[in-house]
Amino acid sequence: LRGVLAILLVIASFSLCAENRTIASASEPDYPPLSMKGDDGAVTGFAVELLKESLAAVGHSVSFEMGKWNDIKQQLARGEVQVLPLVGRTPEREDIFDFTFPYLALRGTIVVRKDNSAIHSREDLSNATIAVMEGDNAHEYALRYKLGREIVALSSFEDALKGLAAKKYDAVIIQKLLALQLMNRLDLEQALVSVGPPLEGFVQRFCFAVQEGDHETLSLLNEGLS
Repeated sequence: LRGVLAILLVIASFSLCAENRTIASASEPDYPPLSMKGDDGAVTGFAVELLKESLAAVGHSVSFEMGKWNDIKQQLARGEVQVLPLVGRTPEREDIFDFTFPYLALRGTIVVRKDNSAIHSREDLSNATIAVMEGDNAHEYALRYKLGREIVALSSFEDALKGLAAKKYDAVIIQKLLALQLMNRLDLEQALVSVGPPLEGFVQRFCFAVQEGDHETLSLLNEGLS
């Protein structure tokens, strides 16, 4: 019996090794502290490290490309990567991606220049030019609720906040933790401020996302997260 058990353990160990594989992922260099470019030039951040640890927990590794959000989102939709670590679950994305259970929920805010006394809440945005990052939850949110006189979609929130400080736009809709991180990094805390209560209806429930129908990878990710 001991001999049979030993053989079964050896077979099992070979099977586990055979199953180990590298999952292809991609993430953004400019979404601190969740996803960002590290000092070594590689992508890092809370969501990136969480994905690494989740896959390691089920015996797999992960490789990362780095790119702008709207580009890597399309890569996942086309099946060119297998998972993205930082995707807010929204109605607009349900037909494109499948999602793990959420691992983090964060709320959105409005950022304005400190010399702007007219905007304090969502209701004050009706005549505003609003900057967002293209394809982000904030972009979808602004379109869903038909906010502002004009919505300007940019390649990054860094560009949006810099443009706001330069008086190109009236407001930026953004996730609040990200706003505070970027304002600090870009030295814009003296020029810009987050105003009002958390935006009603704007809660980013961050998940890992896979291409719709990729149930195998989704199961691995949910198991690793749990």
